[in-house]
Amino acid sequence: MVGAPSASQSPAWHAAAEGLLGSLDPAIALQLASYRDLVLSWNKRFNLTALRTAEEVDFRLTLESMRLVACIRDNVEEPIAGLTIVDIGSGAGIPGIPISILFPNVEVTMVEATGKKARFIEEAIAQLLLPNARVAHCRAEDLAREPGRREAFDVVVARAVGPLFTLLELSMPFLKTGGKGLFTKGELDESELTQAKSASAALGAIISRIITLPEIAGCPITQVVVAAKIDPIPARYPRRACSPAREPLKG
Repeated sequence: MVGAPSASQSPAWHAAAEGLLGSLDPAIALQLASYRDLVLSWNKRFNLTALRTAEEVDFRLTLESMRLVACIRDNVEEPIAGLTIVDIGSGAGIPGIPISILFPNVEVTMVEATGKKARFIEEAIAQLLLPNARVAHCRAEDLAREPGRREAFDVVVARAVGPLFTLLELSMPFLKTGGKGLFTKGELDESELTQAKSASAALGAIISRIITLPEIAGCPITQVVVAAKIDPIPARYPRRACSPAREPLKG
């Protein structure tokens, strides 16, 4: 593991984290702080994220991920231990790296198409000693067609990837029937939700819940759209690269 972080998380961060997940093991807090320092270090070499301070990364990336972790815990019926989770468009490893740290008995695959970001995730996995995490450097549309990946995961997560109808088409091919997609969004507008509900009908899915995450100072208002995979997905989905983002499906 990397050495001790340059600065520990603030008391406000610890209080917020423990409000979400209960008492936080010091070793886990150290891993999360070390991850934060890796993000800041790599940001000096290329634009990994627009966030530039320790507090911004702690609150806007790590604590945001922890809010989603609590949401997964509360909305997936299966035991957490043994779950398979895929994180689409992981970027700087969010939320996949914090999930891997907080759920060491969960298998996490992070999908990232940008080479530099995929290399950062590889480095973070190695530095933080996360044997339950891996990264796939490719587009989600391609990975979802590979044997052993298609309809193979219990949970799919994604943030900042695109409109909800795009997320559904990219994610549902990864899920087993009965699996769940949890997608973090800002405050949804009605037109985006209407398009997504139309697309879900073609993808063997339903939008089952929309959850507003607990308010925490320093974190934006965030909603999580929960989609359930209820039927196998037709073989033609996902469509070729770019189509899911440009052309909403019609139910």
